This record gives sequence, C-alpha cells and structure tokens, in this order.
Amino acid sequence: MSTVTSLSTPKEATTALVAGSIIAYPTEAVYGLGCNPYDEVACQKLAQLKARQDGAGWICVIGALSHLDFLTDDLPPLIVDQLKCTWPGPTTWVLPASPELPQWLLGPGKTIAVRYSAHPTVQALCEAFEKPIISTSANLKGEPPALNLYDLRRYFDTHEVPVIVEGSLGGAMRPSKILTSCGQTLRD
Repeated sequence: MSTVTSLSTPKEATTALVAGSIIAYPTEAVYGLGCNPYDEVACQKLAQLKARQDGAGWICVIGALSHLDFLTDDLPPLIVDQLKCTWPGPTTWVLPASPELPQWLLGPGKTIAVRYSAHPTVQALCEAFEKPIISTSANLKGEPPALNLYDLRRYFDTHEVPVIVEGSLGGAMRPSKILTSCGQTLRD
C-alpha cells in the first residue's frame, strides 16, 4: 500500500466526488469512506471495497438539516422533532426514503439511513458538495475501522481511495447510534 502524499480540503474533495472517486474523511469516531450517492458506479466501487452485500442500503451523511430534503419527503412533524433532539450529532436515523432516490441507496422497506454530523469537516464537506454523501467506516470487512492515516492506507491504497480530506477525528469512542423513526434501536 502506498503512503499519503497530500491531504485535500473539503472543497477540493468535491471535485473527486463529482468525478466518481471514493474519498476518505475524519468523522466523530473513525475515518469514513464516502462517494456521491447519486453515482451508481461509485457506489458499486465502494461496495466492492467494503465487500458489502447488495441491498444492504447505505448511510448518507448530511451537513445541514436542509440536505434531508434530498433523501426524504414530507416527514411528519413528530419525526422531525425527534431528529432535532439528536442532531447534529452521532445518531443515524432510518427514515422513509423519497421515491426519487436510486434503488441502490435504499435499505429494507424503502428506507434511507441518515446522519446529520456535528463534525466540522463532515459539515464542510457536505456544504461544499451541496448535498449528502455516503458514509461508511474505512475498514475491510471484519477489521476494526481506521483511526489514523496509517490504518487508512494499510487498508486502501491511493488507487482505491485517491483523496483524503484533512482533519482530525472528533473524539467519540464508538460509531453512531442507529434508530428507526418507529423508535426501534438498531445499534446502540
């Protein structure tokens, strides 16, 4: 595996997202991998890197509450109030997906998993991209998530993940909690 040669700003990383590349970036707890959720080929590349099953659905990270409009339609006020109680922060919500979303993003029951990150780098990345991005931990199946640049490059070389967004991890000790809009906890 190759070493890190340079780090990108969130604005520079958006060029890679538009071009269909996979990027790495720091989150609250671990390094994440992401791509443009509306680019099927990029999502397939990321699924292959992660050895993910088809139909598993993706988590999309947003950097502003307004980005939720890209992913869902007309959420009831009660659900929006629940979201606002935990966001921005390390909570992922499984929500009814917009009918316009591509099938490859969806989880079971036509749902989409969404996290409104409190991490400033993730917020800046989503703001620069002007829409959500895929967010999955930077690791190989069965391996612990990358906690530093060494781990990241041990798992993925510059051909697989050509862009790393500059920044530090947020200090959280574990990945985000996952809740459903029905009140079920999928991961605590």
